[in-house]
Parts: sequence; structure tokens; C-alpha cells
Amino acid sequence: MFITFNMKVINLFDESECDSIIQQLKSFDYEIKVTNNFGSYEHAAKESNIESVIKSYEIKNLINNKIKSFTKDLGCKISSIDFVKYESHNINKMKLHYDWSKYTIIIELNNNYKGGGTGMPFFNYYHKPQEHKPGSGIIFKSMNFFSYHCGMEVIDGVRYVMVITLKNNKSYKLRYFWKIPYLFFRDVLFGKFIFNFYFHKIINFKYNR
Repeated sequence: MFITFNMKVINLFDESECDSIIQQLKSFDYEIKVTNNFGSYEHAAKESNIESVIKSYEIKNLINNKIKSFTKDLGCKISSIDFVKYESHNINKMKLHYDWSKYTIIIELNNNYKGGGTGMPFFNYYHKPQEHKPGSGIIFKSMNFFSYHCGMEVIDGVRYVMVITLKNNKSYKLRYFWKIPYLFFRDVLFGKFIFNFYFHKIINFKYNR
């Protein structure tokens, strides 16, 4: 059951699995860079997809199998698996934004840093990695109007995050007749104008709790 109607805390990997994934990310660190391949430059961080940074078949297979096992009852399939690196001395946070997917899963691969986590201002909620084991994170319904979220500021150290997006098992062309107008309404009209300028919780939202 979701803690709110669009978010719950989960555990997907154990600590040793997270260590193995991070070692792969460190080995191919040059592939983790600022790009707009995952959205606009306005919300860009140091990111890469699974194909670029996970070269080990065993680790890639582990990641895919764990995700598929967890999501089998959601009626969804994997859309993307990406990794984000936040550094206190470099790009240390991500601005408030929406995702274009049915569900988003944000997994914290480590917690040995200060700050960080995911903030959801509509619930005044902060997922703090230091309060959970590595491999834990949150899943939320990305299409939900209240799924506005951000990457909190890393004050000291390096944060590694796995971001998984899910889409419907079946694709219906008719779905786009309501999806595109809805996303324009949500992301552009509200996300860029009304939320950021008028809503009290958004105006006073802090990235460095």
C-alpha cells in the first residue's frame, strides 16, 4: 500500500549488490556526464543509462531481474534504467520537476554522504537515505498531479542513485489523446508557472533539509 496515494518506501537491493553496482559506475565514470538525453538541461545532472555504465552481464542481469520481479504485479514493464551522480563540489541537486512515465523508482545505492535524498513538496516529504539501508528508495506514480519532486542538495560527499521508469505493458494509441494535453497542462502551465510562483509549499521548499 502506498504511504500517500502516490508514493511508498521500498527495498530492492542489498548492500553488497549496491557496492557491486557502484564499482561499475566508478569504472565507467567518464560515461556519467551532464546531458539533456534524460530531459532538459534545466534539470540535468551527471547521468548515464545502464548500457553505458554497467558492462558486467551478471550485474546487468541482476538489476533487470530484481526490477522485473518487483514490478510484475504493477502491470508495467521497464522503460529505462539510468544512474545519477550528485557531488557536493559539482552538481549537487536537481530542480523540482515531473517525470514522463507511469511509475518512477528512485533507489539510493549509497548513504555515506551528508544531505541528499528526494523531496516531494506537496506532502512536505523528504526521503532521507541516511535513515534507510543502501538499496532502499521510493516508488511513486509519476503521472500523478502531485508527483512534483526534486533531488535534494548533497552537502558533503557523493550520492549514487538508480532511477527506473516504468510504462504500461500494452500501448494504446488512444491514450495519447489525453496524455499529451494532460502533460502539457501539468508540466508547462502548472509546473513552470503556477506551482513555482503561487503555491506556498513550493515557494518555501528547501533543497537542503
